[in-house]
Amino acid sequence: MITEAYKEHALSRAQVFWWFNEFKNGRESVEDMERSGRPSTSRVDETVAKVKELLDSNRRLSLKMIADEVSVNKFTVRQIVTQDLMMRKVCAKLVPRVLPANKSLVTSYLTRIGVEVLPQPPYSPDMSPPDSFLFPKA
Repeated sequence: MITEAYKEHALSRAQVFWWFNEFKNGRESVEDMERSGRPSTSRVDETVAKVKELLDSNRRLSLKMIADEVSVNKFTVRQIVTQDLMMRKVCAKLVPRVLPANKSLVTSYLTRIGVEVLPQPPYSPDMSPPDSFLFPKA
């Protein structure tokens, strides 16, 4: 009956028994319990600041070079660069992902030096390459 109402979001029979035993044994919350072990120390604000400082000084550094410099693994550096610093790789150079914010700066500079700026329409599927296959060849 519950599976009919909640479909794939319903707990399985095994999960229901497991949670029943947990609450029967004294558990009072469904939140994750604290776990033993060392807390993560690689993706902290200090490491993010070091990576940002390195990238500000040289945008052509590879992830491996940054990882060696800040003594963390390459995967952690990749997470810091893409998720925390919101950067992506463009032509062997790491650049901020938010490029359109500079559009007004570029436009004002180009008009100031005398380059005509043509208005660009937003992307539209109607503006895809022409549907030449619709027209017979003469």
